[in-house]
Amino acid sequence: MDLSTLNTVPISDHFNVVSAKEVSESLLIAWRRAYRIEALGAAEGRVLEKQVSEDVDQWLHKNDCWILLSNRIPVSLSAFNARLEDRVSVEPVWTPPEHRNQGFARVLLAYTLDLEKRKGTQKAVLFTQNPAAIKAYLFIGFKKIADYRVALLNKPSNLKNLIEFTDCPRTSDIDF
Repeated sequence: MDLSTLNTVPISDHFNVVSAKEVSESLLIAWRRAYRIEALGAAEGRVLEKQVSEDVDQWLHKNDCWILLSNRIPVSLSAFNARLEDRVSVEPVWTPPEHRNQGFARVLLAYTLDLEKRKGTQKAVLFTQNPAAIKAYLFIGFKKIADYRVALLNKPSNLKNLIEFTDCPRTSDIDF
């Protein structure tokens, strides 16, 4: 999305946006863990716990993660997982099930993208297949540009061999 087309979303007086540093680390860990399981299909175990710990450490170090409070209760999380010169990549956006369908993620994401726009960031990108999330993202100005699938491999694989093995007509276009 070109951030110049960002739709503003009014933020209620009972909302407050805070840095992830201002909430408990245990909350961040629990939410990131739940997100990885629900959205990314992660499996329980040591690998997940390591990934979650690394993710939360990165959020706290980079200060690119925010929490929406509603009447001082944490209700939604949004973060940037990457930055390039003039753009940010949004991931994750997470609202626990008990707080969904109230527009919290929409408010938080619009607010944080507006902050970025004021800093000079020009574009934002995100990926989702979740119908409710798509609706929220379209509302604030994102446009659907493609369909995609995430392939999560259970064990390390050589993707070059995997792609060459499949009958994919565009393998010559892939730069390894």
